[in-house]
Amino acid sequence: MKKRGFIQKFAGIMINYGGADQPGDFVLPAGTAHFLEHQLFAKPYGDITDKFEQYEGSSNAFTSYNETMYFASFTHQAYENIKTLVELVAKPYFTEKKCNHRT
Repeated sequence: MKKRGFIQKFAGIMINYGGADQPGDFVLPAGTAHFLEHQLFAKPYGDITDKFEQYEGSSNAFTSYNETMYFASFTHQAYENIKTLVELVAKPYFTEKKCNHRT
């Protein structure tokens, strides 16, 4: 249903790595892609979801058989939301403590 004056936008980044993928000659534990999906939301300042909310957006992700999708939806502040989406994927923040605790 169309709503006058309401324009929702959507942006996503698809990563060519999913639940069934095993890179190179070594075997990763089952669930590694999904684990990484969750870990990318952690940043030095906290959960990046809060940053999307500051820009009136929302974010989510999913892992399928052979890919992982990170996405955001928003009605305003497109530049800020897209920039935050790129930060989500391009600037991982891993700590030993977070990596040893599966979410």
